[in-house]
Amino acid sequence: MAKGFITLDDGRGFAPRWRAYDMVLQLVIDGLGEDPYEQKFKQFLQGLIPNPDVPEENSTGDALFVRQSDGLTIFRNLDLRSLTRRNQQLFWEALQRSYRNIRLGAPHQGTELFWTSVRKLLRMRRAAARRTSPYVDNDWSDGVLEPFDGTKIVPGWVEEP
Repeated sequence: MAKGFITLDDGRGFAPRWRAYDMVLQLVIDGLGEDPYEQKFKQFLQGLIPNPDVPEENSTGDALFVRQSDGLTIFRNLDLRSLTRRNQQLFWEALQRSYRNIRLGAPHQGTELFWTSVRKLLRMRRAAARRTSPYVDNDWSDGVLEPFDGTKIVPGWVEEP
């Protein structure tokens, strides 16, 4: 049963199990560089998954967890349309970079569920880029999410012209 949710540009949804969701975001985090902008984005993404060094945040298999640093309940949900174009590009580049590095031999704790999930998300991204029907290769049982209203979720970050 899905416990993590990522919405792609065209409204199609990726809905893996919670552990695969966390591992995908960790791959993106690991693939980001040292540039100050990328570090800000990395901090934002780190707040969306449990901190592995804080046992109280370790998930019990639910779509929610309580972030111990501030007591907020975090829902495992990331709508990529709510990121700036630059952050969307960083997300995909970091995911592909990390995935490629692991395939070339970098150590990782990935399970078959994890690898299947990463390959599926990258396949969905390619389908969205080719503008194939979002109803194909979509985990949302009710179709696609409505068009996005343009609100950005990261305070202080504005869309570039």
